[in-house]
Amino acid sequence: MNESAAVIKQCCATTYASPWISLVLGESWHPGGLELTEHLGHQLALTAQDLVTDVAAGEGASACHLARRFGCRVQALDIGADQVQRARQHGAAQGLETRVTFQEGDAESLPWADRSVDAVVCECALCTFPSPEQAVREWARVLKPGGRVGITDVTRRGPLPPAFDNLAGWVGCLAGARPLDAYAELLRSEGFTVRRVEDRSSDLTALVTRIGHALVAWLRFQGSDATLGGWSRTDVERTLRGVLTSIDQGELGYGLVTAWHPA
Repeated sequence: MNESAAVIKQCCATTYASPWISLVLGESWHPGGLELTEHLGHQLALTAQDLVTDVAAGEGASACHLARRFGCRVQALDIGADQVQRARQHGAAQGLETRVTFQEGDAESLPWADRSVDAVVCECALCTFPSPEQAVREWARVLKPGGRVGITDVTRRGPLPPAFDNLAGWVGCLAGARPLDAYAELLRSEGFTVRRVEDRSSDLTALVTRIGHALVAWLRFQGSDATLGGWSRTDVERTLRGVLTSIDQGELGYGLVTAWHPA
């Protein structure tokens, strides 16, 4: 792994290990939440007979939800040791130890055998990988013939909007975001047949709005001079407006893509 790739991966792992992430984002860390996760599961036609790989699984909310909702077995992976530990605790608390497993690892070098899984899920994470092409090649390797892949991710057209200038952690994690049709083309380039492409930008708008309002409310409660990470309430409100404008103008968005591996 080159130095810049290692820095990006560490940046994202550190950002999402922060206790503020769980406090602000709640159980599910991505736009659309578990409702979108379940929708993705339906689009992949998951069943109780399937073994599903959840790549960059965070604290395991999606993996556990898929196992509960569809009865499938899920093997989940994340690069952050703290996230994996918390995911195991969440799985155990829900009595899912026999159906959901979590381990630390690199999404660009999956620890599973060739042609061993029925479906791969990757939510709000492919854009964070230094080499998304390598990650998709790994999906193709571990999937059985006819296996399915489903992603949801941040979309971007052009450079990152100015509103992100002071969001170093987010910049590192959004550096690889691309237009929605480019995610579909990435999958096609590795031999997948794309089945469905959905614009889910409204889910990103809802999440950004919720985050902004939560932070503003916390700062207002703390008093007029309160800051969070050096940010004042005015800073948060200005950034929130900028990000929402970028979504409205199509500079940022969110999307879903499903594809099938050749039989």
